[in-house]
Amino acid sequence: MIGVDRPASHGLRDLVIDGHLELPLPGRGATPARMNALACLGSVDLSLARLAEGHTDAVAILAEAGRVARRATVYGVWAATSSAARVTGQRTAAGWLLAGRKQFCSGADMIDRSLVTVETEDGTRLLDVDCAQPAVRSVPASWPSVCMADSRSLDVVFDGVEVDEADEVGDPGFYTVRPGFWHGSVGVAACWYGGGRGLVQRLVRYLARVDADEHQCAHVGALTSRCDAMALTL
Repeated sequence: MIGVDRPASHGLRDLVIDGHLELPLPGRGATPARMNALACLGSVDLSLARLAEGHTDAVAILAEAGRVARRATVYGVWAATSSAARVTGQRTAAGWLLAGRKQFCSGADMIDRSLVTVETEDGTRLLDVDCAQPAVRSVPASWPSVCMADSRSLDVVFDGVEVDEADEVGDPGFYTVRPGFWHGSVGVAACWYGGGRGLVQRLVRYLARVDADEHQCAHVGALTSRCDAMALTL
């Protein structure tokens, strides 16, 4: 897979620029192929797969809103909301002024644009935000992960971020009421399935070299069965 032997940030951009993340849109007849591509990435590098899933989810959301993603642009989706961390939007003459904090922003400080859920006076809106603005700041050490640290799923502070009205995606509430909302969660699950499958594949290769005993083989069989069950569920 292109880019998987490089840092996740470089690998993700390689995949986008080279067209390897131009996956079939979900719910249009080729969803299994889409999920398999994400699972294949997950079996090699879970951080990279998580970033790729965010990009492909953003592309699918834009398509569902009748929009086209910008060329050679790395996207993400930042939609986590809690009572302690939320982003609000205030109307301006040109669009919106954002303030607040988002948690679990995968690709923080490495992606170009993100679809961000924002609380406004007339409901939750989805805005296409330019992440290169100085007012979009990631918070170091805000997500103390070890195995997926390369996904850079940090908190992000929005301190007077300006968004043009033309960058609103859909009507208020669009993010959760659109038909493809649940495909996003399935895409993430495909990444986790790929991660599990990758671990089992590595274990099988290792045991083939060390003359595994019957108990080890039985455990590998149980793990393989669980991976097969995950694939069937997906």
